[in-house]
Amino acid sequence: MSPLPLSKALSVSSAAEHKQIASAETAATTFVNCHIVAPPCEESDRKPIDLVVVLDRSGSMSGSKLDLCKQTLDFLAHELSPHDRVSLVTYDTYVTTNLRLTKMTPAGKALLASKVQGVHAGSCTNLSGGLLAGLEEVQSSSRPDSGEPNPVQSVLLLTDGLANAGISSRSGLVELLEGVLSKNVSLFTFGYGSDHDAELLRELSDLGRGSYYFVQNLDSVSLAFADCLGGLLSVVAQNIKVECVAAANVSIASLKTKRPVTTNSPSTSYTVDLGDMYAEEERDILVQLTLAAWPAADTDQPLVTFNVRYANVLTSSLETTSTSVAVGRPVTVTDASLDALVVQQKHRIETAEALEAAQQEAQKGNLSGGQDVLRTLKAKIKRDEACFADKNESFKSTTLIDDLDECCAAMATTHVYRERGMHRMAGKMQSHWAQRSNDVEVNVADLCTPQMAASAMPAPMSKAARFFSAPVNMTPSSAPHTSAS
Repeated sequence: MSPLPLSKALSVSSAAEHKQIASAETAATTFVNCHIVAPPCEESDRKPIDLVVVLDRSGSMSGSKLDLCKQTLDFLAHELSPHDRVSLVTYDTYVTTNLRLTKMTPAGKALLASKVQGVHAGSCTNLSGGLLAGLEEVQSSSRPDSGEPNPVQSVLLLTDGLANAGISSRSGLVELLEGVLSKNVSLFTFGYGSDHDAELLRELSDLGRGSYYFVQNLDSVSLAFADCLGGLLSVVAQNIKVECVAAANVSIASLKTKRPVTTNSPSTSYTVDLGDMYAEEERDILVQLTLAAWPAADTDQPLVTFNVRYANVLTSSLETTSTSVAVGRPVTVTDASLDALVVQQKHRIETAEALEAAQQEAQKGNLSGGQDVLRTLKAKIKRDEACFADKNESFKSTTLIDDLDECCAAMATTHVYRERGMHRMAGKMQSHWAQRSNDVEVNVADLCTPQMAASAMPAPMSKAARFFSAPVNMTPSSAPHTSAS
């Protein structure tokens, strides 16, 4: 018998934190979680992309920094197909659109390579000008080849320093992006070295529904771009909206998300904008509820319905689905157990909030206070982990605890925090809120070892390792396209 075809739709489910809550209890608090899983994406289903790279060419980028960025652009072109388009915008004091959006045919790749080789380091850092030019290019309703814009559109912004020309304040840059960014375009930011404004780049990428990558060393830039490209080449759903509707006798107290939220009806109905999802990604929306007493004792009480609508990139259609969750309301509670997945999502949110609180303490010079915040949460997570272990239930919190330990160490001294810690913490915080990894802190040479080759390293990063360990060749390959997924 032939295997059933894999679904190309989002999978949606929901769960309540408590199995039971006494029917007479008033103002009871509980959490519910909406869990979304994206389908896999075959290479044959992959949709083409329009990609604008906005590259800092200020004086501080001279030498090996700019050289490796050039080689990274060659890697991007190598991984793209003739239906994909790439544009290159560079900026110092002045902004240049070196290449309009061009299809990555052999001729297009050769043209990109020639434009890349003509880029040289200059003077100041007009980040706002570069960002605006990149957005104008990708958001134009027309393309130089007269074709339609591709379904997936994104801007990659790289800088190694602070904006010191054009709009330079954090608030001004954020306001600029809010005013011009289209909902169909994502923005990814790459902070090179220790001198960039991590909070600015994180905030810009949050607004742009993308990710912030901290690129500490030369090796990391190639892996960061590869990780980003691998995601963009596997977008399966766009413009995902999740409507959370409370049932009777239930009030929504809060939604634990940094995603944009629209209030449809206070306390009863909200819509969360989840943006896009890559193949096989997971998303969770954690909702805190307040429950009134339940008159129909010993029956289940409906809590929330989650209505999901989105553009299915794989099938080029608009789709909807829904899931509802309820809780038992007996006269006397006989099952006080908690749902492991919901508790894990609470821990994820608590970790993101703790990292934010710890950073605020560190910015005030209170490094030990920031460490205390993280240690307190770690102890709580360990206690919860032990409780579930006693009941033989699966409960994994290793990643959260590892991140708390790393960020605690990142506040060991003021020097460590300023040089590395603040950037790593900003990335970790965003990663937990967004549920999308942005950690590329691994050496290219290490990736080429047999041990790493046999690991679960994402395919795009493994490809980057092989590409960058080979002799440098800035002439684009005309070989058949190889998938980065």
